[in-house]
Formats: sequence, structure tokens, C-alpha cells
Amino acid sequence: MGLGHEVFIVSNHYLTDDNFVFFEESDAEVDVAWEWFGRSGIEKFDKDKIRALADAVDVIHIQYESFLWHHNYITYDNFYDIFGDTPVVCTFHSSGIHPAWPVGKFAATIQHDIRLQSSGNRYIVPMGVPEWEIKKETEPVLMSFGLGRNNDDFCREAIKIANEQHGTSLSYDAQYGDKKWVSESALQSRLQRARYHALIYPPVGANVSSSAVCQALATAKPVFTSQTNWFEHVRDYVHMVETPCEMAILLSTYESPAGKFLKAEQRSHKDLINERGMTRIGQMHEEIYKKCISGESDDKQGT
Repeated sequence: MGLGHEVFIVSNHYLTDDNFVFFEESDAEVDVAWEWFGRSGIEKFDKDKIRALADAVDVIHIQYESFLWHHNYITYDNFYDIFGDTPVVCTFHSSGIHPAWPVGKFAATIQHDIRLQSSGNRYIVPMGVPEWEIKKETEPVLMSFGLGRNNDDFCREAIKIANEQHGTSLSYDAQYGDKKWVSESALQSRLQRARYHALIYPPVGANVSSSAVCQALATAKPVFTSQTNWFEHVRDYVHMVETPCEMAILLSTYESPAGKFLKAEQRSHKDLINERGMTRIGQMHEEIYKKCISGESDDKQGT
């Protein structure tokens, strides 16, 4: 990113095993270190080591999501003090912010959705979309993936209707049966072989944004989602469906020459990458880090 500074990224993801790739080395000029507190949690983690790392870098960036943080292992009274005088940025990935979390002490807070509220120097940064090479050769497959939240029965019924009533020859593939973390390159390879992607999630009583849909959109293939708040942030780039029959009709249309008209109705993949691609997201973070390092303060709710 060209900052000429180091950024230390932390979390205490207590469910993660050593095979999960948090961060892959890149040619970025900013050196990024990812530290996770593991099963023992922050209370048993070497605080001197954290403080030494904090003193050695210019910005600390905490990724906060309730799934990533085990609150039973955190002492909030002295949590923030561990980082000393180093500016701390915190990204809130959902509305489930623990009431004891020291929001007001952060140099900046980042959120993906303007619907979420927090105090402090707040920036809105969209959830990033990987900038993958577009593969034109695909298999006639509708694929779902992720943490197993998808409604498989809905998707199978849509495929059955499309094949039996509309003459398509599609199959369904759910890529989460092994429940193992995979690297981005492995995920990319799996997703790019599919012609379509589906994420049919149930609604939840919180402001949430799906990260899985960003991976699906990176393939530049049609993406079908449920009409829930999980996908409001990418509404212009997906097909929101209410019934298997509706999805079946869309699938069969895509399989016909008329599919090009469906594509034309949505915003382009180029627009998506310009707005939410990782290059753009990196630039937005770079600007935030620079402001924190220089001590500037403003609230960018629409950035």
C-alpha cells in the first residue's frame, strides 16, 4: 500500500486451527503481522509480547466480530492499555458489539454498513471483493459454500424444477461438508468451476453482511440469494429470490440465449470491483491508517 509503516492485526479466534491461512505474504510495502490469541485467550496470552509488538508498529488493527472473539477470555478493564500509545483501529463486522468493548478509546472504527452504530471516529468501508481472474469455462453447476448456513432443500428444488420443467441439465453442489478451513486459492479454484452460486440464508435479528457472497461475486458468475438482510449490501449485484420456482426460471433463462439480457439488468462486474475490489478497500484502509498516525480525526459515515 505504500504507507512505509507496519500494521499489527489481532484477534482471538478460539475455533481456528493452525491450518487456516489468515494472511498470505504479498508485495505490499506495509508489513502486516497477524497475531491470534488462541484457545487460552488474551488473559493467558503473553501481554509483554503484545506490548513489544505494539511498540514496534505504527498502527494496530483489531478485527471484531462476535464469532472471532471469545468474551469469556477477555478482561476489558485493561485490554486496551496493553497496546500503549500505539493508535488502535477496530473493524466491527456485525452489530453484535459486546457492551464492555472499549469503543470510545479507538483511534478509528470501521464498519461495512451505515446501518450499524458506534461511537468514535467512524468510517464506512464496504466488505471487499477479491479480484480474481475471470474463468469463462465452467461446469453446469449451482454451488453453495461457506459455514453450512445455506438452505440446500431450496436449491435442490430449484434445480429439479429447472431440469424437469425447463429442460436444463444442471446439478447442485454444496461445498461445506468437510467443515474445514481452506486457503483463498483453494476456495477460488472451487468456486470458479461453477456456473452459478446460491446463498439462501434465513433472516437473523441483527444487522449483518455476508462475506461469502463477496467470494461468490468475485467469480463474475450469477449469484442467487434469499431476500434477507445478509445481502442488502450487494443488492445491486445479486438476484434475490423468494421461491425455488423463481430461481428455476432465472436459471433456465441464463441457460438460454436470453441470459444476456438478465446480465444487462444488473450492475457490471467492473462496477463491483471499482467500488468494492480489494485494491479499492486497501486504498481506503491506507487513508484511515495515515489519519490515525498523524492524529487526524473525522467521521466518514459515507466514505
